[in-house]
Formats: sequence, structure tokens, C-alpha cells
Amino acid sequence: MPRLPKESQRNHRDLFVYENSSQAPFDVFLERSNEKQKVGRYLYEQMLRMVLDNSRPATNILDIGSGDSSLVFYALQNLSKAKIKYTAIEPVVKSVYRAKQTLSKLGIDWEVENAVFDDFTTDTRYDMIIASNLYHLDEHEIPDFIKKVKNMLSDNGKFYFIYRSSRHDDILELRKQYEGQMYDEFKQPRTMEIIKRIVNQSTIPYRSVDEINSEVDFGKDSRTRSKLIEFIFNRSFDSIDTKIMDSVQKFIADRQDILKSCQAVMIFDKQ
Repeated sequence: MPRLPKESQRNHRDLFVYENSSQAPFDVFLERSNEKQKVGRYLYEQMLRMVLDNSRPATNILDIGSGDSSLVFYALQNLSKAKIKYTAIEPVVKSVYRAKQTLSKLGIDWEVENAVFDDFTTDTRYDMIIASNLYHLDEHEIPDFIKKVKNMLSDNGKFYFIYRSSRHDDILELRKQYEGQMYDEFKQPRTMEIIKRIVNQSTIPYRSVDEINSEVDFGKDSRTRSKLIEFIFNRSFDSIDTKIMDSVQKFIADRQDILKSCQAVMIFDKQ
């Protein structure tokens, strides 16, 4: 698995980042959507089941590409009295610093490691492993990545692989409407259906796929809107044709500045 590029150059795979900006389009997307809340509550429900069913002295959780750990904060906060050991792996130094600040507010046993997953080794077996939106992961690396993760699971452990779904929601419709009119560098993001195909071809069994519905609120601020459109189209705002941009703005306005979004979770067992 390749290392993430330097944050000053890029902040997620193929996403345009302003040199003078402290936030990437993906960061703005997370701020303007209720995705963290939706996914956070989902993970809380899964963790709660895990804690209640677990016969081990403590529940070990591994978060791969954890960012600032805000995705799991709701779950960990509401399970602060449970016996949990949370370990986070994050390659971006700034995110590691923010994660430590976030986790210091919780009464659980936690550890944050500044590393890429390729360099991470452990004898610990985890009851729950989470990997969310690993944009730097190339398609051909997915099977080996999943196999390595599965080997780190406890006997009854589960791996939650979270990715944006390609279900036909508003955002996918918006992208597909203009795909043929964009330049060559426009790239459709890896979707859950593609991951399912790769996994099936690799004969790696998975338990199920859950969908999590959320929405993103564009608001009226022009810079925020441009960052969100950059994230959705995976390209620089300035490189989008004016006529297409006018249509995009109308598409968003017709939905009263709120677009539906969706993530999917592919769940793997140890076996």
C-alpha cells in the first residue's frame, strides 16, 4: 500500500486542495454533512452489541486511517464505562494530534499511532476493526488489505469496511449527469459495488453490506459551495465548464441546497 502524499500537496486521493487553504474539500464535506453523526450512531450500535456479547476481559478496537477519531467519538463517549481498548492508526501528523486531543476527553484505554497500515504489526487480536474511506488504497491492493485485516480479528471479531455507495442517490445522479462532459482527468470514485466485485473475484467471503443514509447541506457561502462541488466531482472547481457549473448550481438549488448522500459498510468475519 503506498504512503499518503504530503498534506501540503494533497489531502485525499485525487482531490484538489488550495495551497493557501487549511481544509481539503473532503473536510468541508464532513463539516457540512450529517455523515459523522449517522455513521457514528451506527458504529455505536455495533460496538454496544460487541461489548455486550464479548466474553473477553476487554473489547479491542482498531481504527485504520482514523483521522481525528471523530467518527467513533460518539460511540466511545457513550461506552466510556465499558472495558474498551481503542487503537488508532493514522499517517497524517496533524490528524494524530487532533485525535489525541479528542480521545483525552474519554475515560477509555486508547492509543494513537502515527503510521501507515503497511508498517503496523501487532500480536493483538481485535474484536472490531474499522476502516473508513481509504482513498489512497488502489483497487489491486484491496484483497491483500482485507486479508491482512481479517488475520488481525479475534475469533468472533468483525471488520467494518466503510465506503461511499454507488446507490442512485442525489450525489451520484449529479455526477453521472455530467460525466460525459467532463475532462479526461475526471475520475469516478471507487464505490462499494466495485469493492464487492473485487472481493467476489478474490473469493473473500463477507457477511453483509449495510447502507447508511445521510445528507449534505450546501448553504449559501460561495467558497464552501465550491469546496463541496470539488469533492463531489473530484476535480478543481475552476476546471469545470461554466455552463455545466450553472446546471450544477440549479440542480442543487432545486433540492433546496440539500443533497442526499450514502455510505455502505461491508462487514467481514474472521472466517
